[in-house]
Amino acid sequence: MNHLWRIIPVMLIALGFMLSWCPTEAAFPTKAIELVVAFPAGGATDVMMRPLAAAVSKDLGQQVVVVNKGGGSGTIGSGQVARAKPDGYTILVMQVGPGASQPHMDEVPYKIDDFEPVMLVFENPLFLVAGANTPWKNAKEFVEDAKKRPSAIAFGAAPMGGIPHLVMELLRREGGFDVKTVPFQGGGPTITALLGGHIDVTSLNPAEVSPHVPTGKMRLLGVYNTERLKEFPDVPTLREQGFDAVGAVWGGLVVPKGTPKEVQSTLHDAFKKGLENQQVKDAWAKLQTPIKYRTAGELLTVWKMDYDRYGALIRGLKKAGRI
Repeated sequence: MNHLWRIIPVMLIALGFMLSWCPTEAAFPTKAIELVVAFPAGGATDVMMRPLAAAVSKDLGQQVVVVNKGGGSGTIGSGQVARAKPDGYTILVMQVGPGASQPHMDEVPYKIDDFEPVMLVFENPLFLVAGANTPWKNAKEFVEDAKKRPSAIAFGAAPMGGIPHLVMELLRREGGFDVKTVPFQGGGPTITALLGGHIDVTSLNPAEVSPHVPTGKMRLLGVYNTERLKEFPDVPTLREQGFDAVGAVWGGLVVPKGTPKEVQSTLHDAFKKGLENQQVKDAWAKLQTPIKYRTAGELLTVWKMDYDRYGALIRGLKKAGRI
């Protein structure tokens, strides 16, 4: 009996030592992850994220579920993620509109510092596009004509204060001309208006113009990019034509502020690997949306730069009564 009492304390010490080496919680992730798209289902971002989510699900061993939380031009869903628990189980596809321009248009329920950037995933270029019945072959001809006929040319803005609208305002400022700005809710109605001859020009992405350019129903006057696109090698940039007007619709992954760094690292590595998945590449190629991986730091730099420059532009437009 005395022998047993001597052994018990030793056993308890050993048990305590063993328990101290047991992990207090399982490795992330242990349940499904929500990938929030702050726009309605069926839109370009939603369609892009679904194959990426499927690829990442396989790598993480947990479902990555695309959740659509539309409204307020992307600001409602973004605000909900800003207030979500910072545990890595809620990710937002932050886009340039709700991230950099909408905060200057209206009050929004978040700020840049409410999020932690994970990585940039895509960058969708924009074209200056003219209807088939217009006379211009390039942006220079368009600008020269617009100078001669102030506010006579109808430009489709989708939406007001969105990037497709603001890049035209950059060009207008550079070229010293004016247009009649016609607001639309999205790319679909704008395309219909352009094809029907109700507007003369607009700004559209590659997926939106591809069905119509070969048929002659649309004409590409220039691309708001720093260099020509390999898919459209004959379309010059606006800079080549003498106008410093550059802008694109980018999207990156962010998480609520305070999300553990090791969790952010796990998400970064899984999504970066997902962008290299061939099925993801094929799906995005059909949409003609270039994969554009950039680190968390690079995403934050682009975000803050666009926030500042679009903010200055919008303040000027408001002061002039153009918005």
